[in-house]
Amino acid sequence: MSDDYVPLSQNEHAEKQVYRQERGDTSLLPGMFVAAILLLLAVNVVSLVLSAQTVSGVVAVVVKHLDYTDTYNLPRPNPYDSL
Repeated sequence: MSDDYVPLSQNEHAEKQVYRQERGDTSLLPGMFVAAILLLLAVNVVSLVLSAQTVSGVVAVVVKHLDYTDTYNLPRPNPYDSL
């Protein structure tokens, strides 16, 4: 017989106990999963803030070199010129 063989029992609770003894206690797994998700969320927020600051700095530099002209004051073509 194989070493991994576990005889089946009629009691479901006993089966879970045997499984936990074989696999180890998994009660910390959900907490570690939540901690990992929160860590990834924090890293994501920090990178988003740093990216926003970088883009803001680039926009501030580029705006200085742009020439804005108010299009309302530009000459308009005369629509009646061809009549």
